Amino acid sequence: MRRVLLVTVAIALLALGISAAFAQTTAPANVGLVSYSLTNTSVGIRWTWTGSTSGTYGFRFYTRQYDLDNTTYNQWTQVFGLGALAPTSGTLFSKLTTDITGYPALTANTGYTWGVDAQQGTLARSSVSWSPLRYTRQNTPTDITISGLSTDGFTATAADIVNPTAAIGTSKSGVRFEIYDGATATDSGKIDLTDSKSYTGLAANTQYKLNVSAYNAENFQTAWYATTGDYANYVSVYTAALTPDFSLTGDTADDITADKAAGLLYNVGESFTFAANFGIDGAGSSYRYFWGDSVDGSTVWSDWDTGDLVLTGDAVGDYYLFVKALNGDGVETEFSQSGLYQVQAVPEPGTLLATLGLLGPAVMAFRRRRS
Repeated sequence: MRRVLLVTVAIALLALGISAAFAQTTAPANVGLVSYSLTNTSVGIRWTWTGSTSGTYGFRFYTRQYDLDNTTYNQWTQVFGLGALAPTSGTLFSKLTTDITGYPALTANTGYTWGVDAQQGTLARSSVSWSPLRYTRQNTPTDITISGLSTDGFTATAADIVNPTAAIGTSKSGVRFEIYDGATATDSGKIDLTDSKSYTGLAANTQYKLNVSAYNAENFQTAWYATTGDYANYVSVYTAALTPDFSLTGDTADDITADKAAGLLYNVGESFTFAANFGIDGAGSSYRYFWGDSVDGSTVWSDWDTGDLVLTGDAVGDYYLFVKALNGDGVETEFSQSGLYQVQAVPEPGTLLATLGLLGPAVMAFRRRRS
């Protein structure tokens, strides 16, 4: 009987030992984020201690990215030795991810959940307690890029923002632009699920100034690229200039006019004067030109910045004037081509060609009187 009692006691003690060996630390509670510590590169994780007041204790941290495999997660170095004696149950802790050894920087405007587990004394480590899904802050735009430039508009895109189409529930990422035309500033308001805005209906070769801010998936707005109202530091862009147009009417801003008509014969050494508008009603702020029979990828263009352009038919051959307009940012239009100016050798006096050459100015004068 005594032997049975001893065996029973031994089995009971063994069971207690096994139970103690597999006893688990109580998992942390209320895992979440410290709102003021949530940035685009790190967060402050907060949690509550739920264990008893005994022995040493410590924690490990985890994270998983929402748009990756949400069933697995990465672990970072544990933090032990927060105290030799475990605190009272209910004590609140917090830790910045930037203060956790080996914890990498987070990606802006990206969904994560953060986990914490605990270990107390010799008890088994607790299960991981996870925070709700949260998005890091969006990057503040560092620039505005321009595409699709035309005479009446362009598309503006905020530079260096991340995941502009991310959303959580009814909250959405997006951007907000402001455009200033030199007199009036117009705010676009928030534009959801994009990093850009297309502008139309603008004036040709006109300067506009742009500002932008962005939103993360939780609808948190970044700072503006530049201080609002500080137009000198906005991003400046000119719409495209009007493509040059050759005519003798001179009634539109894009006209290139000439003192001599194309399509006639002219003698070597004759000069030709061309005029253009500069920066008026969408015309080019300046121009580039080539005087010759054709252009290709190797053509060297010359600058025409002001005043009339006077050119000479220096040798026998065919001449065209090729012209591109430049806007205020120096962006070129496609080139336009004048009619043909045929230059011939100076005929000997008394010949038929000489007589026809003398008739040229008279014909031009007659044409002007009729028009």
